[in-house]
Amino acid sequence: MNAKPITPLSKVLQLIAHKPLRYKSVSDIVIELQVSEKELRRACKTIFGKTPRRYLQEIKMAYANELLLNNVPLKKICKATGYSSKNTFTAAFSKHFLATPTKIKKLLKVKYDTGDIDELLHFLEGLHPVSPGLRDYLLRVLKHQFYPRGNLLLKEAYCGNRVWFVVNGLVRWYYTDENDSKQKTTWFSREGEVILDPNSFYLQLPATVTIEPLEDCETIYAELKDVLYLYEQFPETLHMGRKIADAYSGAVALHSQALLKSKGEARFDYLQNQYGHLMGRVPFDHLASFINISVSSLYRLRKQWSKKQRR
Repeated sequence: MNAKPITPLSKVLQLIAHKPLRYKSVSDIVIELQVSEKELRRACKTIFGKTPRRYLQEIKMAYANELLLNNVPLKKICKATGYSSKNTFTAAFSKHFLATPTKIKKLLKVKYDTGDIDELLHFLEGLHPVSPGLRDYLLRVLKHQFYPRGNLLLKEAYCGNRVWFVVNGLVRWYYTDENDSKQKTTWFSREGEVILDPNSFYLQLPATVTIEPLEDCETIYAELKDVLYLYEQFPETLHMGRKIADAYSGAVALHSQALLKSKGEARFDYLQNQYGHLMGRVPFDHLASFINISVSSLYRLRKQWSKKQRR
């Protein structure tokens, strides 16, 4: 049986999403796909909700930011992302992140004390006793990472290689709806919580969500190879991992149940009762998306709630 021919749309998805840095310009994609720029633009708008040029730019910036966070020299970052000079790269980076690479690198030099690690160890002790051997290994492999606001921990369509513990800060999980190209908020994580996209991390599949700091975030992270070693050498970490997964699954199930309620009032009550700590820290459009109501409805419900509190 003959193989089903690949349509231009699926070609774009395969060639751009899985090997994005292979293409330095839109012309490179047009030549390889043998389609017109008009067809390419229509395909990208359908799949990614944005123009080919903008999509490629976002990919370059996400990769540049990842290299910067790992202390790669600017000269090498320019070469890796296809920029001809530091000035050109700096201008593009600053426009995208509203901060120069130099400013970001200065922020990365923030000093952390051992209290951060102790905070994580205390969190783990609450799940299962931490043996001396496990403690020693964690102190060797755990690393600190500072993420300025807007610098992504994980980007949609990329594979993750880290699990984070949030020391300070707040992050938002979201995906881009292919039907209306709008960002849909699915979750929030704050200080004292673990951040992990299971399919992207363990199965190395392209992430279906983007994880974005809403505030400057201090994190402690471990890489996949170290986590797998922990599971093999320290069985207690399997219990810890299961408890973290169970807690997350339970919260997600509660959230899904709340969204099944038809009335906005019930959803707002759920938000207020379970996530009241987010009020004032998270923009209303993200909160409205999180409980799947309009921003105007959220403002109205919040106003009604405030009036009741004053009585």
